[in-house]
Amino acid sequence: MKKHNVLKVIGIAFLVLAVLTWIIPAGSYSSGSYVKSGTMPFGIFDFTRIPLIAITNLVQYSLVLLVIGGFYGVLNKTGVYTSLVDKVVKKFSKKEKKFLVLSILVFAMLSSVVGTNFAILILVPFMVAVIMLLGYSKLVAMLSTIGAMLTGTLAAICNTEIFTVFAQYLTLDLTKNILVNIVFFVIVIVLYILLVLAISKNEKIVTKEKKATAKSTKATKTVKETKTTSKKTTKAETKAKKDVITVKEETKEEREILFYDAKAVNKKKSFVPLTVILCIILLISFVAMFNWPTLLKMTFFDEIYESVIGIKVGDYTLIKNILGTLTPFGYWTNYEFIMFILLCIPFIAWLYNVKFDDVIDGFASGAKKLAKPAIYVLLANLLYAAMYSTSTGDNIFYTIIHFFLGLSEKFNAIVVGSITLIGGFIFSDFSALASTMATPITSVYASTNMYPIIAFIMQSIYGLLMFIAPSSMLLIVGLTCFDISYGKWLKTIWKYLLKVFIVIILVLIILSMFV
Repeated sequence: MKKHNVLKVIGIAFLVLAVLTWIIPAGSYSSGSYVKSGTMPFGIFDFTRIPLIAITNLVQYSLVLLVIGGFYGVLNKTGVYTSLVDKVVKKFSKKEKKFLVLSILVFAMLSSVVGTNFAILILVPFMVAVIMLLGYSKLVAMLSTIGAMLTGTLAAICNTEIFTVFAQYLTLDLTKNILVNIVFFVIVIVLYILLVLAISKNEKIVTKEKKATAKSTKATKTVKETKTTSKKTTKAETKAKKDVITVKEETKEEREILFYDAKAVNKKKSFVPLTVILCIILLISFVAMFNWPTLLKMTFFDEIYESVIGIKVGDYTLIKNILGTLTPFGYWTNYEFIMFILLCIPFIAWLYNVKFDDVIDGFASGAKKLAKPAIYVLLANLLYAAMYSTSTGDNIFYTIIHFFLGLSEKFNAIVVGSITLIGGFIFSDFSALASTMATPITSVYASTNMYPIIAFIMQSIYGLLMFIAPSSMLLIVGLTCFDISYGKWLKTIWKYLLKVFIVIILVLIILSMFV
């Protein structure tokens, strides 16, 4: 079962939830008041029905991973992707730590400012290839990419997935807590960079030959410096031989790099066009998936959309019928992102003269590499699917919310934090958690002055939990892609999470002083 460590964690969490449905009655909120419904326990057939619900309603996340895998599989067929990676590796060959910091800042900033984490995943394979070719382990690669995304979500500044929810349910705009969020982001990211740099010192993987050469050189230098006495010389020589003998050879698992094929090199063609295309893909994806109308009150893209989609040939709406159901920039979801990437693949293949059969083979092999994470992402949504598996929509989480809100008549940060903590273990999507909590919390805490504090509690506690919760899709993707055990991840990250939790408490104390 060691190989299925993550699967075991998800399974235990689901079983715990199943047992709780036999103990805790379900409930709902109607017109701001709690309505008790009675127990709705999971039965035998629910253990097959709920996974089917997850597949039906949440398959988009798996599809994103499969398409990203297929995309990189085709990139390898161009022969220039490898050249691009090698070029970046060469540029940072003596600046490894700088690249780690750069990677952390890129992913953290994108996640904090833009959001749309599953779209950001398209950058991960490229950055991971560079990091591992620079000599770092899979653990460092995960920390510097997906871990940085989790950090950015934790300390979100204007993350579209988080702040759109706050605008809808708490009527908060981006100006609320903006300075606090920026300062919090800086503190959190500095702590995280220090953590990764400290870990990277012991996670540097080198080949046997390089390691032996380095140790031999060091030992030889020691020998020369101690020639004054034959006794010291003998000891140094003995140490030199011992160093060479005890060198550990790198394992295949440690050096297996996703989507990087050293043999797939085409030096006849330039990687510059591919670089430009990749930058354009990223730019369009991030712009299209950021909620401009809600967060910044910008309707520019809506106006362009209406003018283009309304083009007619006679009475025939040509563009609209060709494109089908396409939303304007600002409203794109994972489905539009998937289609956009699929449309880019044939263009890249045409540009680099990749044959049709090679495109199909490359896409299939690339998607296959992310098949396991795609399956595990669905499993991470089991608890979320279970909450909405009833026909009435009643669930035990509403009862849990009602219980905690009844513990204090006045606003209590511990109560809101506890509800978010429990909900984070269940809900894989922040917007679903926030919408579930919104009605009960706003009905009990009517004062809007407390909403900025409530928003910060929900954002920070949920973000903190996503580092460890089995419902965290990004975490599950990272652990399965890099073959890192859940236990090893906890040992790596717990001290950092404790420090951040202390920072959260201090921020809340400061915020409460101005309410």
